[in-house]
Amino acid sequence: MGSITNALDQSSLSAQIAAFAWGILSVLLSPCHLASIPLVIGYMGAREHLTSGGVLAGQHINRRSEAKMDPRQLFADDRMLGACVYCGGPPDTRDHIPSRVLLDEPFPDNLPVADCCETCNAGFSLDEQYLACFIDCVIAGSTLPSDVARPKVARILAETQGLASRIAASETEGPIGQQIWEPKIDRIHNVLLKLARGHIAYELSLLQIDEPLCITCTPIIAMADRDVEHFLNPQETPFWPEIGSRAFIRACKQVPELAADHWQVVQPGRYQYLVSQADGLFVRILLSDYLACEVRWD
Repeated sequence: MGSITNALDQSSLSAQIAAFAWGILSVLLSPCHLASIPLVIGYMGAREHLTSGGVLAGQHINRRSEAKMDPRQLFADDRMLGACVYCGGPPDTRDHIPSRVLLDEPFPDNLPVADCCETCNAGFSLDEQYLACFIDCVIAGSTLPSDVARPKVARILAETQGLASRIAASETEGPIGQQIWEPKIDRIHNVLLKLARGHIAYELSLLQIDEPLCITCTPIIAMADRDVEHFLNPQETPFWPEIGSRAFIRACKQVPELAADHWQVVQPGRYQYLVSQADGLFVRILLSDYLACEVRWD
């Protein structure tokens, strides 16, 4: 539990890295749909298996950069918000959802924001930095700044040698020579739960500060076809979203690709998310075209 394995596939094209492994399950005996994914061992195939924009070839995802609606158009019940979306305390600032460390420059215009308190706003920064760097290091199979793909991550690793050393120390060699990475699962959980709560507040105008039923994440290329289909195309919510919320206004516009239960692309190839109430309440996030994540409540 908590191990991340990078298995190298020995193909005839020796110059290509055929697979990286990463399987994380944070809650045992989870009822989530992603619980069928292997708990520890996964793999990531060569990058050509991914489309240039975000998901596996043949899967539809909303790539349209939605013009963010004017907050004055929203008319949700103010009693549903008016608090820090992470802890429920008095808000005194706003936070980008997602954090910009998970995105590349230039940043998209009008990034989603949510009300929060100063304590929560500052409390997630180091864990978000850890997650961003850890993902790139696992994909690259290295913690050297020169080896990772994202310039921002390369800069962080070069400037924060303690972080680079901790990630490097988490790498060991498996019994057949494969790379095994041991992440700080609590830090990854912390970030995913924060992101999910922020997206629920932004999309549904609801506070969701209860503990989730489960949190799951795995490389999308490691998932069986049926699980990829389920992850990318959930069933439609059979009722209207919270009245006056962004999801409600999209539904009223009757534009299918902008409705609830459809992916919102913050930055193609880097960050995409979906909020749904189709089967309980859940948020799905695709990070760096690599990590498929879900946070679920009853």
